[in-house]
Parts: sequence; structure tokens; C-alpha cells
Amino acid sequence: MLYVASETGDQWADPRGEFLSAQLASPVYSLLKRGSIRSDGEQMDKMPPANTPLLRERVAYHIREGKHDITPQDWQAYMKAADTVLK
Repeated sequence: MLYVASETGDQWADPRGEFLSAQLASPVYSLLKRGSIRSDGEQMDKMPPANTPLLRERVAYHIREGKHDITPQDWQAYMKAADTVLK
């Protein structure tokens, strides 16, 4: 599974670039029948709103409000993603 997480207050980390990296990995996951971060008809470069995790089978992304850190909100999103893969 690939999970990329960004923060709105961490512009040095380039949240848009992080999102696009997950998007660009999606064709490989699709080829391997492991899902993709985007579904048919979605714009490839449209980021989800802050605090709205995007989870598609084996590729996930979220951007949350805040600074560079790992918060309980991040862990909740990671655990939800892990549950979808491990169940």
C-alpha cells in the first residue's frame, strides 16, 4: 500500500507535488490490479479538500490542516486504510 500524507502548513514539503506523486504511481498500481488513487472521470490533478482522506484500494492520500507533524488524525486515517487492505 502507498499512503501519502501532507499538511497545509508545510509548504516546504510541497503538498501538491506529494499528491501528484501518488497520482503518478497510480497507473502502476492499476496495472498490478491493486487500485488507483483516482476513479474514472476524475481530474488527475485535483487535490481533495483538507481533512478529507482519499482512499482507493492500495493508494491513499490526505492533506490535513496544520504543520509538519504526525497527529492522532493522521493515525486514524492510516489505520482506516490499513483495515481496508488487511480485512
